[in-house]
Amino acid sequence: MKRLSLDATNYDQWRRQFLGDRLQLCLKISLIALLSFTLHDTYYLFLSPHTFESEMVKFYGNVELIPLIRQVNVVTHLAIGLLFSANLILFRLLQKRHPMMFFLFFSWSVTIVPQIIGTIFWLPDPGMPTWLLVFLIQATLMPLHWRLHLLSQVVPLLYAAIVFPLLGLTTVGQESIYQIQDIVAILCCCLICNVAVFLYERLQRAEFQSRQELHSFLKTISQDLQNPVIETATILKTLLETAEQDQVTIERSVLEQLLGESDRQFALLTALRKTRQG
Repeated sequence: MKRLSLDATNYDQWRRQFLGDRLQLCLKISLIALLSFTLHDTYYLFLSPHTFESEMVKFYGNVELIPLIRQVNVVTHLAIGLLFSANLILFRLLQKRHPMMFFLFFSWSVTIVPQIIGTIFWLPDPGMPTWLLVFLIQATLMPLHWRLHLLSQVVPLLYAAIVFPLLGLTTVGQESIYQIQDIVAILCCCLICNVAVFLYERLQRAEFQSRQELHSFLKTISQDLQNPVIETATILKTLLETAEQDQVTIERSVLEQLLGESDRQFALLTALRKTRQG
């Protein structure tokens, strides 16, 4: 968790800074994860083709789909890798500006792009199990702005729920792309992630406001404590400069003024002590 910074003038500014830092971390982690998945799938698709083919036939029931599935996997990995790299490079070139836009860019690169590729190749796959991982990563590493998380989730869900049925792309081979257990899992995941982000952000907003109020209070108290000390030091310096030899004559009004400044300083310290105890 990034420590709340008092340099930010408001919560929205701090939230953008937080999202920017966490998004850069998320992109780096995602690139490493994508590389490991790519290496695994490369071995699975090309170095162990018999295992891949037997499982695809068992799952889809159509051996003719195997070359197309292999091609779609390759194109999808390349597209996501290029988009992740472009996202990270552009984000750093723009000095972490517009983090919300790049947040959606990152999320939709994994959720919508594979759907579009599947539509182009006429091989639909909502990829809902992958979405679970993406949404959980977002909620864990970037747990702010629940509306942004909701938008990142709704768009790919709508694509899968509307575009595929309109085009008649609801099955692959003999298998339906809509499995009830996957649909229930993704909806529950979205609900849990959004509620968690909403509650977490409420706490962060409250903490930010408390820190800002504390900062303003301490700034005011420090100024109020500083003024009596400065005035007292000024009076004493003036008396020393006007003193004759080693004797200093102090008028009653000066003593009353010094006493008043001391009482004021003591009152401020008492108020500060009570505030800390409260």
